Amino acid sequence: MSWLRSRCWARSGRAVPWCAAMLLVACSKSPAAPDKTGAVPATPALVSSPFAPTPDSAAATTSGDAYVSLVPESIPGGIHVTIMNLRSATTVGGPMPDGGFDPIAIAAQTGDTVEVRVARDRGDTTIGYSPVPASSVPQIVRISPANRKTDISINDVIVVVFSEPMIAASLIGAIHVTIGGVAVAGTVVPASGPTLSAVFQTVKGLSPNTTYTIDVSTEATAQNGLMLPASVQTSFTTAGGPAVGAACVHDCWIGHSSMTGTGSSWGAGVVNGIIYNVRGLSGPGTVLEAYNPATDSWTVEAPIPTARYAPGVGVLNGLIYVIGGDTTAVEAYDPASNMWTPKSSLPVTVRYPGVAVIGNLLYVLSMDGALEVYDPVADRWTARSPVPGGGVLNLVAAVNGTLYAIGGTNQCCSNVGSTLNAYDPATDTWTGRAVLSNLRQPWGVGVLNGLVYVLGGVDPYDPVNAFQVYDPSTNIWTAKTVPPQALNWVVGVVVINAQLYAIADANESYRP
Repeated sequence: MSWLRSRCWARSGRAVPWCAAMLLVACSKSPAAPDKTGAVPATPALVSSPFAPTPDSAAATTSGDAYVSLVPESIPGGIHVTIMNLRSATTVGGPMPDGGFDPIAIAAQTGDTVEVRVARDRGDTTIGYSPVPASSVPQIVRISPANRKTDISINDVIVVVFSEPMIAASLIGAIHVTIGGVAVAGTVVPASGPTLSAVFQTVKGLSPNTTYTIDVSTEATAQNGLMLPASVQTSFTTAGGPAVGAACVHDCWIGHSSMTGTGSSWGAGVVNGIIYNVRGLSGPGTVLEAYNPATDSWTVEAPIPTARYAPGVGVLNGLIYVIGGDTTAVEAYDPASNMWTPKSSLPVTVRYPGVAVIGNLLYVLSMDGALEVYDPVADRWTARSPVPGGGVLNLVAAVNGTLYAIGGTNQCCSNVGSTLNAYDPATDTWTGRAVLSNLRQPWGVGVLNGLVYVLGGVDPYDPVNAFQVYDPSTNIWTAKTVPPQALNWVVGVVVINAQLYAIADANESYRP
């Protein structure tokens, strides 16, 4: 790639002979911030111009979110990246699968300098710098499955990841999959929010022992109006043989590697393509672990400072919030630093709170139906109208600015409820909606494509392996295919690559 020919890494305690020989750029053993010329040490990471920090913005701006990414295998042994804006000292980051990372947003202005610091598994650190450009051309960060890979599972997902927000409509005509030159029937599904990726969903699934070709044309256009500079083509081959099994295409489940230990998932969230799961222990205590869907692997992160039982979990502005759990304590985890920070405590002790995000606020529904709203800028909680009838163990989900409270029991865990109430933040009012079609206390909820998916539950103590989806536009519940392993306890639910991941004793994902 052209960007690789013009960039150089400086590695702590080690020179880079290939960089000096091929690029004729000297690399320092002790990296420092670049001089005014911005010469060295430079980073091979892709750094975009700033984009307005709102989903699907139509154009770039001089101030907003720049996106930093790194093509896989660029830094072998890289395990964690930290990105800093040297002007503002804003820091973001996260894990590094396969020696690279998908786009990470950082607040920046044109002309700012970002430092990209990579910790490697052998203990050293790689540091590079790059200015934030006024204009950037979109690049492909990765295509999955990787080029020329073989023995690919027929349940793998075809994903194209870009270096900056793209115009969603342009991707539909730009991404094609073929077998021997013949088009594969399927649908391109751009990611929600800032469109940094798209999934190609085949109509019939992947076939065993087959070579697929992925083509991405220059029709792919960034939100600043610039197009992909050159078309890209990759290929992969699926595994064959009788042990392959059936492909999961629609309304079906796929199994993945389980958590690092036993226990319930009190909740989960996604930051930069990594799932962060808060796993409960026997008795008070929780563990934070990270799951990488690209590698199907788990790692344990920094310990949660406060011992908790049944906390709530939410993601806001790239931070993982762990809320309550037989305590009023609230703590936020920053993947960039692998560190926890205490936040303003809840007004009351809560267990099993429901957590959702609307705008730049966290909405927390407690066991007694009280609704508290957290403002991260002011670090302050504000009470809002409680859900009608109260109820224990409400799940919450947010769709298009409306908060939905699902289920709820009068007393844990008897008198199982199946209510659904919708909350309007603008008017601070609740409205009753269609109840669950079967009476139970559900244990997991997630939102995909504007629909609310509800999993598992008990009735009142017996497990119920149920799975239903609610459409807010029609006020109708519909039953879906249940997961192979019953999810009868608390389930952490997140969405990645147009799939719904349900994390409990098993780790399974659902394709709608």
